[in-house]
Amino acid sequence: MLPLYQVGTRVPGDAAQHENGIAPFNINPKTLADMVKDKSLESLNREGGVDQLTATLQSDISKGISGNESDLKERKRYFGSNNYKRRPTKNFFFFVLEALKSMTSIIVLVCAFISLGFDIYEHGLKQDWYEGVFQVVAVLLVVVFSATSRLLFSKRLEKLSYERNVFKVPVLRDGRLCKVFVFEVVVGDVVFFEVGDQIPADGLLLKGFSLKVEDFVETGERNTIVVTVGGNPFLLSGSNVIDGCGSMLVTSVGMNTGWGKMMSNMSREPDDRTPLQVQFHGIASMIRNVGLAVAMIVFLVLFFNSGETKLFNMFKTIAMFIDAAVAVAEVTIPEGLQLAATLTLFHFFQQMKKDNVMIRKVSACERVGEIAVICTNKTATLTVHEMKVAEIWPGRESISDHGDISVAGNALKLLKEGAILNTSLFVRGLISESDPEICSSPIEKQIIAWAVSENRPRVSEIKTNCEVIHAEAFDPEKKRSGVLIRKREEKEIHTHWKGAPELILAMCLNFYDRNGEVKFMTDEDRKQLEGIITGMANRGLQCIAFAHKRDAEDSVQIWDNLEETELTLLGFLGLENQCREGVREAVKLCKDAGVKVIMVTGDHLHTAIAVAKQCGILNPQEGENDTAVVEGEKFRSYSERERLEKSNEIKVIARSSSSDKSLLVQSMRQNLSRIAVIGHGIHDASALHEADLGIAMGIHGTEVAKDSSDMVILDGNFVSLVNAIRWGRSVYINIGKFIQFQLTINVAAFVLIFITAVSFGEVPLTAFQILWVNVIVDIVAALALFNAQPSDDLMLRGPPVNQSQLLMISTLMWINLSVQAFYQVIVLLTLLFKGTQVFGLTEKVTHTLVFNTFVLCQVFNLLNVRLMEKKKIFEGLRKSKMFIMVFMLIILVQVLTVEVMNKAAGTGKLDRKQWIACISLATGSWIMSLVVKWAHENST
Repeated sequence: MLPLYQVGTRVPGDAAQHENGIAPFNINPKTLADMVKDKSLESLNREGGVDQLTATLQSDISKGISGNESDLKERKRYFGSNNYKRRPTKNFFFFVLEALKSMTSIIVLVCAFISLGFDIYEHGLKQDWYEGVFQVVAVLLVVVFSATSRLLFSKRLEKLSYERNVFKVPVLRDGRLCKVFVFEVVVGDVVFFEVGDQIPADGLLLKGFSLKVEDFVETGERNTIVVTVGGNPFLLSGSNVIDGCGSMLVTSVGMNTGWGKMMSNMSREPDDRTPLQVQFHGIASMIRNVGLAVAMIVFLVLFFNSGETKLFNMFKTIAMFIDAAVAVAEVTIPEGLQLAATLTLFHFFQQMKKDNVMIRKVSACERVGEIAVICTNKTATLTVHEMKVAEIWPGRESISDHGDISVAGNALKLLKEGAILNTSLFVRGLISESDPEICSSPIEKQIIAWAVSENRPRVSEIKTNCEVIHAEAFDPEKKRSGVLIRKREEKEIHTHWKGAPELILAMCLNFYDRNGEVKFMTDEDRKQLEGIITGMANRGLQCIAFAHKRDAEDSVQIWDNLEETELTLLGFLGLENQCREGVREAVKLCKDAGVKVIMVTGDHLHTAIAVAKQCGILNPQEGENDTAVVEGEKFRSYSERERLEKSNEIKVIARSSSSDKSLLVQSMRQNLSRIAVIGHGIHDASALHEADLGIAMGIHGTEVAKDSSDMVILDGNFVSLVNAIRWGRSVYINIGKFIQFQLTINVAAFVLIFITAVSFGEVPLTAFQILWVNVIVDIVAALALFNAQPSDDLMLRGPPVNQSQLLMISTLMWINLSVQAFYQVIVLLTLLFKGTQVFGLTEKVTHTLVFNTFVLCQVFNLLNVRLMEKKKIFEGLRKSKMFIMVFMLIILVQVLTVEVMNKAAGTGKLDRKQWIACISLATGSWIMSLVVKWAHENST
């Protein structure tokens, strides 16, 4: 994950001085930057150590900086802001020049200017020299529109580069904990961090437990470094916390850090071409080469058949032949393919933003539509974020949340005390009665909320009386967390553990009875406690166990590792797992779409089964003895061959470890299934990276997980992912519609112009008419088809396929394309060759009939491709406002071209009968499409 920095903010060089000439801080920013960069303990000691340096920066370890506006402004002015210099953005003219570099554009423009020169020389400025002008306009119009769309898409990618690095940092200001964006962090801030966080700036460790970071700024390689207060307190911006937690004093920001300097030299716009764009580039290049080759053939045939000998007439004839060749090239080369892809992806970005999905990599726009398997977490993804403590079991007794504390005696008191002490918030010194909601996970949040309810015991008293000696953060492998506490007043050492109930229970030798007395745990007692755990799991509750050990301070030696044996069980908390609204329907929709949902959770087997049934992942009859459910330990014990065989049957993996998702991804990919992985923790990073589509949770996801992902679900809701799949499938469908529409026009126009150019030595369409056809093909159709709303039918077509490995044009598309092009060519050639003789029309009116019928055929063909596999082409048309607007625009401009702009367009006015004839012939395009669709339905 790269730090987020603002654009255009000032990055100072040397230390600034106050207006009165006196520096506001008695230290140089460069001195601080060099000290941390060089990891020099000598320089740190020279500054008086961390405590003295904190005072020099006018900060406080327990309160942070004042944080008022003037203080923040002064710190940014003197030390700089947490941003970096950015490269200038690409402007509109850059993309215009890029488009003009196209070989096709260069050839057409050169030929157009040659033609324009001959027209002006022969007819003068006041005569018919429109042909060359409209050829130039035809190219420039497509170039400008293409440049505009690419500019908008570039800006969207630039914004994506900005948005995908947005994260907030918990800092201490004026004694209060608050979260600020990373670019608002200033020198002197006290920043808190834990596993999965990214270090936002250079700084010094103030307090830390089991702290390890991944530091790759200096070497470019990932190195795991242990950070300690005494030995190595230096933290560098951009490092990832892979274990432990702590707090730091910020000493350097922005361009005064190695990360900032490195980022300033990097391009902000990601070079991430999608498989679709790669295919389009290949298709467009191939067709362009064919079009140019055929255009050259047309020119040579016309030239050698002309027999012209006079020099000027020869040049004039050559210019006319060049016009014909250019016309062939213009209508053949599919310039609109890349434009359609750009518009489709841009629209996908916009829609995903509305649906709470942030795309981090452009290729995810297409890959999400190919997903066949979703590997998802349970907590806060399938279930609601706000969990609640539903059952309380001090020892073997169940009490209500507001039950009499005397019933459980000392057990309940110690249970609440352990719930407060053994949390990341208490270890970092952040917990309080007034602000218990700031937490790193929904489970811990609810445990703390329950523990501080009615202020029993009071957090302030616990904080005053307890000192954290050592802590072990929650580890998905061990499925537990622990803390070693020294109680000052009682002069005792307390060890507190919490985690998976069966693991905590195995560590316990004693338990509390109903009266709160410690008793030895017999085999019968252990079975009874195991029954309590199973019963809670069967009720769909997430069970958390708490254990404790007390020792006199002077009777034990304090070690770095917490004791794990001879503990006393304090009891259990049961947190309810309520499915999110709409999840069951979303899972069903996935099943209908051929997308398998696998829940991978660290919860108890029975809890996982109960929740999976609530969500619809498991059928009511499936259970622990079914092949659809497996525990992580058993899954890991499978051989590679067994995993390949059983992975197709598995729907739930309970008591999973971090490696289970990676093993599942490897098995699914060997089975040629496209798999998406949902993760939020640092241990999910490997699976997210290996999956075809890595998806991080925006609410609880760590920065490491987000950095390894392709997209982020901002609201952490599984339903949002299903919406993304629906839109992802529509990407290929919309592009397929455009390809069929464009290639139909390309083929029909190519055959028509080629035959008439060779037969008559001229093109039946004027430059203006070719311009209008190109606008329809390259611009208008793209606008009509790129933003079609996806229907639920897309999710009911069975298992998806890897679209990037398929031919872009399906068999049905080839059939539709061939039939439509054949019909149009036959009708237009008949009008062209027989129109003057049979209907007694002038040549100009005949050519106008050909042009008008050709355009109207495309109008009906646009309706045909809107729903390529449906015979009811008007179904859902009212909802497609953009399509209706474009459809009406084409008809309006066509009427104006034929009836009003006769001189510019080279058309003759048509009477009512002729218009009816054109519409009737064009309607045949619709009829041919219905025949093809009917035949396809019957054949399948």
